[in-house]
Amino acid sequence: MRNFYSHLSPAFSFRVTGEDIDPIGGLFWDGRADTLAQQALGPFLNATEMNNPNAASVVTKIAKASYAKDLIAEFGPHVFKSPELAFQKIGVAIAVFESREDPLRFSSRYDCFIHGKVQLNASEARGLKTFMDPARGIHAQRILYQTARCC
Repeated sequence: MRNFYSHLSPAFSFRVTGEDIDPIGGLFWDGRADTLAQQALGPFLNATEMNNPNAASVVTKIAKASYAKDLIAEFGPHVFKSPELAFQKIGVAIAVFESREDPLRFSSRYDCFIHGKVQLNASEARGLKTFMDPARGIHAQRILYQTARCC
């Protein structure tokens, strides 16, 4: 469910405000994917996630799945003839699913806290404090993020 908000993220760029430069946007922790379709394909080939050897092996599996007919209906009867094309269309299909409006409610406990509807409990408050701590939280992540994109 966490990717349901990802379509709101802009492509990776740097925001320059005076002397301050902040990376913004992009998908994955390092911003390497600019679109949901690109992001959706990453886990299929990642050795620590789904560990498929290549796009063709993913397409072969999906072509045998019960929902293959849905991809054929959407992208045409020849979609599985080209593994490269089929792989890209699989990413598009996942991106469309993740972009649906119905799950977007911004109704998490944190959203309610931001709007003043609930108070954070002690554990949540500690988590927020850690997240906002320049040495341990989001600011430390920005440094890692910039380093990863630059090297």
